[in-house]
Amino acid sequence: MRFPQIFLSILFLLVLFAIDHLAQNPNKPSSISTQQAKDILNKADKIYKNQPHEALLLLQQIPVPNKLPEKLRGDFYLIKAKSYQVQNKSQHCITEALKAEEIMTRADDSSGLMSCYILKGNAYYRLLALTASLESYIQGMQLARNLGRKDAITAVTLNLGNIYAQQKDWANAKRYYKDALIQYEAENEPAMISYVLNNLGVVDEMNGQYSSALSQYYKALKIDIRSQDTLAITSDWCNISEVYSKIGKHEEAMEGYHRSLLLAKTIQNNEYIAQILSKKAECLHRMKGSRDSIEVWCLEVIRLFDAKTCDDLLVLRRSHALMAEVAGESSKPHRAIVHFKAWRELDSLIMAKESEQRLLEIQASYNSEHLQRQTDQLAFEKSIMKAQNERLQANNISLIVSILLVILAAVFVYVWKKSHRSTEKN
Repeated sequence: MRFPQIFLSILFLLVLFAIDHLAQNPNKPSSISTQQAKDILNKADKIYKNQPHEALLLLQQIPVPNKLPEKLRGDFYLIKAKSYQVQNKSQHCITEALKAEEIMTRADDSSGLMSCYILKGNAYYRLLALTASLESYIQGMQLARNLGRKDAITAVTLNLGNIYAQQKDWANAKRYYKDALIQYEAENEPAMISYVLNNLGVVDEMNGQYSSALSQYYKALKIDIRSQDTLAITSDWCNISEVYSKIGKHEEAMEGYHRSLLLAKTIQNNEYIAQILSKKAECLHRMKGSRDSIEVWCLEVIRLFDAKTCDDLLVLRRSHALMAEVAGESSKPHRAIVHFKAWRELDSLIMAKESEQRLLEIQASYNSEHLQRQTDQLAFEKSIMKAQNERLQANNISLIVSILLVILAAVFVYVWKKSHRSTEKN
């Protein structure tokens, strides 16, 4: 073998070693610069609330997020989770929030972790996985307090009240609502003050504290009239009327329903129109009022559903049940049977829907645990792969060094023999 051939062989081996090193190195740079990634993430963070789809498209410009520095990588998954939350894609939101949570836990990023927990709490709440939602909110609340984030504390406090209300834990719901009310009053946010007052009214109403409930509803009404919030005023009058109906003040209830209905028709909110008409018909039935008026109002509710302008099955069920009762009282058995059948069919649909929601909660809780286990497994596999890569690189280096030593020894022997031959000839 001639010396130039040996040199080319060594060069070829070095090139192979360099290619192998690049292929095995997990920390190779991204095809996008850190500054470019920062700019993309900042832009996506600014637009995700109003343009979640565009924000997700922007994030696609970062081809391999795992090559980003850890802080930016956590931000990438967090913004992605926020965008999915705006789109009501709760399961996707949880998946991305868990990825961000893993990174931010490792980086000890308390602010980012707080956002992850609140995002997960919101997503689980939408999926009706209330226990999982509660756990996430409590974790988020602890971090918010440590960071002094009053805005987050207020939002989470209100959400905790909503969860306890869903669970019919009225004592805890009321406690959190009162805390939220104090915070919103300090921040002077009329819309949120009214919202919390209404929630407090619902808690009192559910506990039979009707005087207190009326007081909360009227306070909310005064705020909403000042704010000229027609939708909120509509809801306030409906809530007030419901309490009056329960305590037997039917005239006051009918007056409130009338005001609420006029406002609902003004803003063309068919969901509210159907709800108010059915409640108004029930109240008139308790008053032993005109059966013709009850039938007219109930039929209007049924027509709204037939036109697919509202979809609250409980309201439709209430109207069919009332129509069946009124028809029976009017000695119209055929009409009563029609509405009775519709009422029972709706009962079955509502029960099926409730079962689906319970299954969804179980599935959401399972998915949460599964995703967490998956995240832990991925982290474990990543550490194993890193160790394997390091061992492989060490073996490659050892192999290359051995080959080089052999080649150098061969070169040395070749040169020595050539020199020896030259000496013998001389």
